Amino acid sequence: MANTVTYDDKFHRKYAIQSAGDVLDQGSKLESGIGNLLTVENHLRVSTEGLGAANSIEVRARMLDESTWTTLKSISGNETQIIDITTYEVVHFFVSTYDSTPGFLIVTGFAKNAPPGLSDAVQICDSNNNCADLVDIGGNYALPVVQSTPTTSPNIYNITISSGNVNVINSQAIINGTSKFFIKHRSLGKIEFGFTSTLPEYIEINKGTSYSEDGLNLQSQTLYFRTDTPGVIEILV
Repeated sequence: MANTVTYDDKFHRKYAIQSAGDVLDQGSKLESGIGNLLTVENHLRVSTEGLGAANSIEVRARMLDESTWTTLKSISGNETQIIDITTYEVVHFFVSTYDSTPGFLIVTGFAKNAPPGLSDAVQICDSNNNCADLVDIGGNYALPVVQSTPTTSPNIYNITISSGNVNVINSQAIINGTSKFFIKHRSLGKIEFGFTSTLPEYIEINKGTSYSEDGLNLQSQTLYFRTDTPGVIEILV
């Protein structure tokens, strides 16, 4: 195990390596302290300092709901590696070999070659699969205008929540081009909803009320929600 020397809101960590095993992160939002959830960064810069040549640290990653870690790199002795984590959500560090020489593991996350949330290989597509490349012009990214026409045919979803599914996160895919949506609970229960699968941030709809939003043009979005009361959730898009 290891102690976190520094941590803050940005993903920057400096761990004191003093033994073999899992590197526990006291700044992690995960209950076990094993691993850290990244939401913006798509690359890591991983460096070691002061460690003996025989030390080896594995950089592991997985999706949030997976149970198995994938080893992306092994860092030996004192070196620096740039590691692509584009297809993962959670990263973790494991000291596989410790030769009794203490030192530090320093990790910084960053979005490489892109504005936040965009990689340098992005294409933008509409619902008819018409795509255009994201073009780099003089170091600035120019976004092509490729949009779906807002839908004019409403869709109604009635989602039944059983007593065994109370306070469990459910989901409903939103069709491309959605310009307005409405959500309410028929049985007057409270609803919490958002557009991220784990609902780290959400909008709360109080009991007996509803929520609507218009002037939109949603693309490739999924609505996630949970409620404290069994019944039917109505969603109109």
